[in-house]
Amino acid sequence: MLRKPVRDRVLVGLDAPARDAAISGVVSVEGWAIAAGRVRAVEVLVDGKRLGWAAYGAERPDVLAAFPQLAMTARCGFRYSLDCYRLGDGKHMLTVSARSTRRGQAEMSQEIMVGNRAGVPDSCPLCGSKRVNRRPAWLAGRYRYHICRACDVGFIYPIPTAEECQVYYDSAYVTPERAREIVREEPVRWDAAELHQLIARYHPTAHRVCDAGCGTGTLINGLAKYGYAVVGYELSQVSSAVAREELGLSVVTGTLADAVGARFDVVIMRHMLEHSPTPLAELADAVKVLAEHGILLVVMPNRRSFPARLYRGAWQWFVVPAHIWHFSWRTLSWAAAHSRLKPLHHYTRKGDALLLAHEWLEIVAALRAGNSRKQAAARRITPFYLPLAGLLQRVAPRLGRGQEVVAVFAKGAPGKR
Repeated sequence: MLRKPVRDRVLVGLDAPARDAAISGVVSVEGWAIAAGRVRAVEVLVDGKRLGWAAYGAERPDVLAAFPQLAMTARCGFRYSLDCYRLGDGKHMLTVSARSTRRGQAEMSQEIMVGNRAGVPDSCPLCGSKRVNRRPAWLAGRYRYHICRACDVGFIYPIPTAEECQVYYDSAYVTPERAREIVREEPVRWDAAELHQLIARYHPTAHRVCDAGCGTGTLINGLAKYGYAVVGYELSQVSSAVAREELGLSVVTGTLADAVGARFDVVIMRHMLEHSPTPLAELADAVKVLAEHGILLVVMPNRRSFPARLYRGAWQWFVVPAHIWHFSWRTLSWAAAHSRLKPLHHYTRKGDALLLAHEWLEIVAALRAGNSRKQAAARRITPFYLPLAGLLQRVAPRLGRGQEVVAVFAKGAPGKR
């Protein structure tokens, strides 16, 4: 949209959002402003109330070409992130006002329609509570990250469907080349011995072990060396095929819902529940296939870990849309109780996570690439963070703040518990 020059020779144009556009969440207000002298500031107002100042100086060669005598430079574009959660639903008047160094001023206004309610969950998709933060903690593409204050779960919204997850895992999550590379680099997962010790302690007579969401099968490949009869279930066609072809494992392409009539002494869900659109249904399926006195081992990212609280949207386990949920021990214990599982033991660990110092270096690299989410996280890091990172890494698990939570649940009570 263009306006004719006013007497003090200031022009302003508003390109986005479009007139009468229906918007929600955080949207970008974009346009341009030029003046005979120099544009001093671009102000953004809604219903006559100033919300802030737009960032000015984006390249707009099209404006320079259209107004060669007035535009002094092509760097005349502006952008402002409009937080619609600060506005009520309904119609509002958006105004952009540009001021020049010669006290010139021009503005442009247009109506917008705000509809946040459609993009905000009415209740927690996990526990059903209404105590969900209306304003998201952060954004990632079309997804918003909300937190339920009742069960302490963090989740992206809208929740991807099972069909969307299937397409994602088959096309984007892991390529055949990368899956084979994983198997060749680490055919046996480093924590197979740790999980074997948990099985030996809480179900010493266990024989049949199932890994739900087994990926390329490196964990059950390691457990097989301890004499267990292992079976895996994996949603990704690529990963399950590599597990069968490269490691010769019994891996079914599917979920535990496909394990009709099967019974296992141990079911493992390692980094699996956070991927499922329906984690409670996954736990119910695990209970169905567990033999009498069977145990369930769960390993997943810990939302209450120190790095999660520090890095927020830049945390390395915040992977969208792969990780739909982020549990704390409080969330996991609630979900287990809902599924009639009895907690036997839990602890936190560093797990697969990067060292905190390495994670910081990744954030520094992202800063150079202009990743705004990680820029915000890096601003919260103090200059003395790196020397303390090693100490924090050792202390965090002892305080229950490690990056992964590991839990053992029982169905029944075999032997020594």
